[in-house]
Amino acid sequence: MFRCLGRLIAFALLLVLGASAYLTRDRWMPALASRIGWHRTATAVAWDPITPDGARRARAALDTLGRPTGPGFVNVAPADLVAFALEPVLSKMTPASGNPDDRLAARADSGTIAVRGGIRMADLGGGAWLGSLGGAADGVQRIEVRGRIDVPAAGKPRFTVTRIIVGDLTLPSAAIGRATDLLAPSRGKDAPPGEVAIPLPRQVGDVRLLPGRVTLYKGPQ
Repeated sequence: MFRCLGRLIAFALLLVLGASAYLTRDRWMPALASRIGWHRTATAVAWDPITPDGARRARAALDTLGRPTGPGFVNVAPADLVAFALEPVLSKMTPASGNPDDRLAARADSGTIAVRGGIRMADLGGGAWLGSLGGAADGVQRIEVRGRIDVPAAGKPRFTVTRIIVGDLTLPSAAIGRATDLLAPSRGKDAPPGEVAIPLPRQVGDVRLLPGRVTLYKGPQ
């Protein structure tokens, strides 16, 4: 009898450990893969449109995260999270052209989120801010902004821009701060150069960027 009871306890412990490892795999698997030298074959991640419907889906997910009995984390589409962040101005943003490729879209890879869309260079004051590259960027240009998301303090998540691509040109690091000011003029008065404050609720304690999704973790309540 005691032998059977011991086996049941051991089996229950294995189930608990297995479930815990599965739920936290996004945290320990990358470190393990790096240590043993295993690299997963990269797959292309699609660009998804940034829409008002996406903002509503992200808000619904955040509402569940904020409930006392809600889940410890939620997954949202990268485009939906960006739509939520841009919601106050999203309805006022008009496509720069009729080209579907110029519509606002987003995607996420491991540790990085990217946003792109066609922008009239005249709306950014022309191409003078690009310095010697300005002559090659007129009319409507596709601009892609890449970066990472951090939550250094409760209620103060931030997007740090690491790369900006205008057309086929990648801006030098020295131009990222100025370009970020033009692209996000309301980025936050206390935000350092090249960083943009993100209007996420205080219940978000951490953010993980993964291929095709963003995981938002509940912070201390």
